[in-house]
Amino acid sequence: MDQLCRRRNFRLIEWDGRKTNLIVDSSGRVIAMLAGQPTESEEWSKVAKGAVDALVSFRNAGAHRKCLKCESLNHRQGDFLAVASGVSYGGGQTKPGRLVHSRALQAEVQEVLNPKEIQRIAGFQSTGVARNFNSSIHPAITFNCGPKTECREHVDHDNASNMLCAITALGEFDHTRGGHLVLFPLKLAIQFPPGATILIPSACLAHGNITLQPGETRQSITQYCAGGLIRWVDYGFCSAKDFLLKKDAAEKMEIDKAPGVRWLELLDLFSTAKDIPAI
Repeated sequence: MDQLCRRRNFRLIEWDGRKTNLIVDSSGRVIAMLAGQPTESEEWSKVAKGAVDALVSFRNAGAHRKCLKCESLNHRQGDFLAVASGVSYGGGQTKPGRLVHSRALQAEVQEVLNPKEIQRIAGFQSTGVARNFNSSIHPAITFNCGPKTECREHVDHDNASNMLCAITALGEFDHTRGGHLVLFPLKLAIQFPPGATILIPSACLAHGNITLQPGETRQSITQYCAGGLIRWVDYGFCSAKDFLLKKDAAEKMEIDKAPGVRWLELLDLFSTAKDIPAI
């Protein structure tokens, strides 16, 4: 933290994880939302604790059944257990569909989707903006089970770039000393208390976490939409390859837009502060 703020001129954002705050760009577009948590803080702390118990149980059950893959434990985001569920398109899939796991792991994934605490967090994440939950607008979810979920600097390039990814921090750690959400292009380090939720465009905003103190634990739950799902719809519910079998390259370019044009159109889809009701 000291290295970021003093040596690299990052700005520390002190946040109690409850009050909603917006981060906007120079044009007033909302590029991040510190959504906070529901007002019933005492009850919500029990929800957060129940979610932690569910993730720890999931991690332990997966280890006991030996169904956790190495790539789920060590990956470009960090060295912690991360398992996704839901609908996606990309990474070798020929069409949109549910993410596939081994039979043993899928059984454990289904178990971790069931607790009411997990479902309440999923529903609250959707208030900021085949589904995993009736209460959620997001097609996919990832359970980052720790025990120390400390993300390296990265972008989630497979996610839709104009949609916000919802992140809820969980665990037992001092949020003033570690676990901060770092938004590297903006040079911001945001205190991120357990139980709080932040929404960011994770596909285009490099982000990561400050390391925890010894003996602390941290988990998180994220929800998002794969960019491939948007492209599938744009191409008339088919892949780019199949689209070109029926149409010519000029028609595809009309959808994709010229370099730089689509990016500007997507920027215009971001809400502005005045679009959002008083908070």
